[in-house]
Amino acid sequence: MFESIGFTLAQLELWLLVFVRFLTLLSVLPFFSYSSVDARMRVFLAIAMASIMVKLIPYPDNFPVEFTMLMFCVTREVFLGLCIGLFSGFFVEIVKFAGNQTSQMIGLSMASAIDPTTQEESQAISELFHIIAILLILAINGHHFFLRVMFDTFFIIPVTAINYDHQMVPQMIDIASNIIILGIRIAAPIVIIAFFIRIAVGIMNRLVQEADVFSVLLILEILIGFYILMHYWPYFAQMVNMVFNITQNQVLTILRLLSANY
Repeated sequence: MFESIGFTLAQLELWLLVFVRFLTLLSVLPFFSYSSVDARMRVFLAIAMASIMVKLIPYPDNFPVEFTMLMFCVTREVFLGLCIGLFSGFFVEIVKFAGNQTSQMIGLSMASAIDPTTQEESQAISELFHIIAILLILAINGHHFFLRVMFDTFFIIPVTAINYDHQMVPQMIDIASNIIILGIRIAAPIVIIAFFIRIAVGIMNRLVQEADVFSVLLILEILIGFYILMHYWPYFAQMVNMVFNITQNQVLTILRLLSANY
């Protein structure tokens, strides 16, 4: 039936699986999944990239397959795309976590703004950290890594050969724990200084109990916090670069685990 329009049923099924993986990756990967990118553009990119990739990847020997098996393969491609995309997006969560910790320590936890990338409300400092981190990653062509991952997955993990290694769960736990550890390391300079300010104010309040020292604590934290931020960005840029390198290694590790038995 399909031969009359230039391709076979097996080619159509292969293209569908490639398209599903691309579309899932574009829906969850950083940069490409943001709400500022129109959903129709993601679908168009997935169609274009699938049409190119289907000509480059090895052709499976067991195609075509029955409808039930095809739906299983589609579900497997969706899972693979979600797995890679979510692990790739952990560096964004690390930066946001650091921003939330900074906001709380300098007294700006109530200041919120609308995240233009996700259209969700977030703390102002967290949003500032997020935007600057995205600009830094774009400046070093970090988005090229995600494009390369999307194409390389088809050679590392063919559409019919996904596997699950027993080290997947420990690796996932390790990556999740890094969100807190690396987030604290990014916010450490501001958090530590703000912590010592609170200790100093507490000591002054005990020494001079007649003075209402805590009434000026909020203003003092905000002023000192903004002063620290003026000199904080070189350290922030180094930490973002380190976190992004760790994220790349983690994504490549996940890919190796998913293809461990192939």
